[in-house]
Amino acid sequence: MKTLFVIIALALAAPATAQQVYRWVDENGVVHYSDIRPAQSYESMHEGNPQGFDPAAQAEAGEEGLSYMTIRIVAPPDGEAIWATGGVYTIQVETVPALQPGDRISLWLNGSELPGMPVASTSIGITGLIRGEHTLQAAVVGPEGQMRIFSTDISFHVLQASSNQPQRRRSAP
Repeated sequence: MKTLFVIIALALAAPATAQQVYRWVDENGVVHYSDIRPAQSYESMHEGNPQGFDPAAQAEAGEEGLSYMTIRIVAPPDGEAIWATGGVYTIQVETVPALQPGDRISLWLNGSELPGMPVASTSIGITGLIRGEHTLQAAVVGPEGQMRIFSTDISFHVLQASSNQPQRRRSAP
């Protein structure tokens, strides 16, 4: 009878302890297993210049009086940690002088231009961000598609509440 009780208890406890196991290989070729998914990371391959940026076109635009002095991403701030809620994240871009008629803003997330770019607004909503570190860069694109100026990369982290400890979703680090 005692054996039957132990078998039933183990059978009922097994689903409660089942978790997904992640496997990855580190830079040294060592295989690791964990119940925590490894964080995503990205290293910029273009050293601050989005593909298609032409410094000569920027200089030429300056000669025509359409030059921008600065462009920067003001939201999210560099190094910010935000919670993954599945919603829309608003990216705020600032240019000096203000965005000129005919010019548009384009955003690059992790080195790839976001779909639907460029847009005629300095406030841009993006969706679908997943947990991990991301880089973001903005550029002003002229009417013929020429890049007038681009921002430096910023990085931000998307946090996600743990299903094992949902109460830990209190504040960003």
